[in-house]
Amino acid sequence: MSWLIKSGVSKSHINEFFNIGLGGDGKSSFASSYSLRQILAGMDMEMGKTSWQTGEVTFWSGKVAYHYRDPVAIARFLIRQRAFMDELVYAPIRDYNLKGQRVYSEMHMAN
Repeated sequence: MSWLIKSGVSKSHINEFFNIGLGGDGKSSFASSYSLRQILAGMDMEMGKTSWQTGEVTFWSGKVAYHYRDPVAIARFLIRQRAFMDELVYAPIRDYNLKGQRVYSEMHMAN
């Protein structure tokens, strides 16, 4: 969604994007230009262009360059984001439906 900001789309057009349902099923962390900008402003931008590394692999058809980031650094970056604070779960939980039966709908709901 940061493309909406970087590409210069106006605030009113971003709001229209969400108002006509193009933003998904309504379960997003934001639903307007204002809330999108608030989340982006609250994120740590440490993972900039310099965090990318370049590698090269050789196939039968020739060499191909690829770009990647350190997955451990990415995990640390995501866990530190205040925007995700209410979404992260650090311990397993047990959830039950109205009949008292165990519900497994997320990865952290296992034993």
